[in-house]
Amino acid sequence: MKKKNKKIHLSVPYIDSNEKKQVIKSVEKNEISSYGSNVPLFEKKISKLTGAKYNLAVNTGSSALLLALISSGVKENDLIITQSYTFTATTNSIIHSGATPWLFDIDKENYSINLNDVKKILTDNCYKRGKFYYHKFTNQRVFAICPVFSFSIVPRLDKLRSLAKKFNLKIILDSACAINSKFYKTNFINFADIAIFSFNGNKSFTTGSGGLVSTNSKYYHSKAKLFSENSKFKANYSYLDIGYNLRMNNLNASIGLEQIKKFKKIKTKKNLITKKYKQLENIKFLKMLPCPVYSNHLLWINCLILLNSNDARKIIYLLKKNHVQTNYFWKPMHLQVFKKKFLIEKNMKNTNHIWNKIVPLPSSAGLESIDQNKIINLIKKYFSKR
Repeated sequence: MKKKNKKIHLSVPYIDSNEKKQVIKSVEKNEISSYGSNVPLFEKKISKLTGAKYNLAVNTGSSALLLALISSGVKENDLIITQSYTFTATTNSIIHSGATPWLFDIDKENYSINLNDVKKILTDNCYKRGKFYYHKFTNQRVFAICPVFSFSIVPRLDKLRSLAKKFNLKIILDSACAINSKFYKTNFINFADIAIFSFNGNKSFTTGSGGLVSTNSKYYHSKAKLFSENSKFKANYSYLDIGYNLRMNNLNASIGLEQIKKFKKIKTKKNLITKKYKQLENIKFLKMLPCPVYSNHLLWINCLILLNSNDARKIIYLLKKNHVQTNYFWKPMHLQVFKKKFLIEKNMKNTNHIWNKIVPLPSSAGLESIDQNKIINLIKKYFSKR
């Protein structure tokens, strides 16, 4: 019987028997709910990677962003500035908080929100009343800015902080895939009110499913923790507000504790994968993801940026045909069927130009050299005919 070709997956968790042992221990101790001993231990130890004083482990990255928004004081109908080029969890969480996503273009330098565009629009199209700025045409309060760390690349946080100070904006970072990244050599939490992370199974660091709310503010942490536990504040079922049940469970935390131990190894392996893919930069019909000098990051996923969308389509077909998992990456939010739920800026030049030219490449920490060579050779062969 002919042996089936092995599928090369895009991004799978780097786990081994140690994670399995920890999960079994939790089961044997009957600690499988949100109140096992591993959850607070995980929250304490993850500070080594986030640099934040306070870390709250929750069930998903989406939950983390929702908690960050409502804990920061967002009100019904507020505007939250973010980018159109993002995963839907960003805008979903904003809408679930009662606010409206205000979508902007990305910057070619880092594929995060274009801060120059934001500054110009806020200056031209907003007015100040009291402490806050309001949109001239919708009269909505502009409450916060939420840049996305696309592919884990860190945006210009110095410019972001200056902008936020000028227009009195809360800074909430959707750094879902950017655990342990830094702005130059500084923990980026120092530039924000709150940052969030995702620990989904496809991320560099995983707890299977899970997320994290990180902050240096005891107040925001306390608010997020309260909301994540149904706003319950007394054992006799007394509640302060309408809350949620969003805490991480002990099984996920047990996986996370082992991931912390091996994160240095994960970084080394993924950086070697990125370095090897860089040989594709010699092909004149494509480029790799930007790596600005201020962004000290571990690439969550490596990508090709094709110069034309037809090549992107054909590369995707070629890789899939050869059992390599890939597809188009994020489709911008302003192109979605539910775009009426957003306030959208007209200038989406960079987003429109690039989104359908991006091809993600397998980047799992456990990617074998022979499989990466196969991917590289397929791409080189495709362009050798030019």
